[in-house]
Amino acid sequence: MLLMVSTFSMHAQTGNPRGIYKLAGINGKDGKYFKEPFDQYKICTDKVTLMMSINNKSYRIVNNDRKVFNYTGSEPASANDKSTLIYDSDSTGFKLKWWSNYPNHPVFPYNDWCIETYLSGVYSTDGKVIVNALTDKSVNVKGKVLKGRWRMLGLMDELNDVKKETKRMRVEYVKSRYYNRNFLVFGEKYIFETLNHGQGYYEEVEYNGNKSFKIIKDRFRDAQNDTRNIKWISDDIIAIEFKDGYRTDYQILEKIKDETPIVDYILQFWE
Repeated sequence: MLLMVSTFSMHAQTGNPRGIYKLAGINGKDGKYFKEPFDQYKICTDKVTLMMSINNKSYRIVNNDRKVFNYTGSEPASANDKSTLIYDSDSTGFKLKWWSNYPNHPVFPYNDWCIETYLSGVYSTDGKVIVNALTDKSVNVKGKVLKGRWRMLGLMDELNDVKKETKRMRVEYVKSRYYNRNFLVFGEKYIFETLNHGQGYYEEVEYNGNKSFKIIKDRFRDAQNDTRNIKWISDDIIAIEFKDGYRTDYQILEKIKDETPIVDYILQFWE
């Protein structure tokens, strides 16, 4: 599994955190240590720090820190200084020290320092799948192969003139609300989608002679044995069928042919 994307680098103990780190524990309320109270991660780069939280296969990425995490040391500049502190920072992890004013929080202290410990290379089961999908740099192989990374071009309610429409979609993609926002990753067994902020598990099946896939576990609708039919427009374009009552729509996806990890596309919106 890739632990660093292209913008990340290794660092010394007094260096700047760069990479993906999991929350290992919190020194918080009443001086207690809470081990892994949340399935939470920090994505640290030279331009932005993002927080990713995971709950029941659903993930959420936010820019609540609103600052780049650079080494500061563990002590504030003065008694009145309540600035966030970053220390004990090296390639294995770092500590985040921040002033908490939560009066009734079950974990965070009130009117005192909260210390969070983060470690690299450590993931929950769901976290490992999501981080794998976000950092995958593999290039889709040629032919009608579902495994790999796909970008969403748009939606169609029917597939008339689909080849002509997909050519238009590709040209108009940069103006689309899906531009660099919705991606699907098919791994060996897992499926991951950025627009729905979640992941599930699937197996490939045949439908009318075409490769399709059956959802085994899907957090989006808690579906079991839900088959998503695929129309192969070409080796590089697919239409995934979605039924909603009597209505059928098609999600048009195109293979990603470079090594840019999806996390880099996501980071662009906050940099």
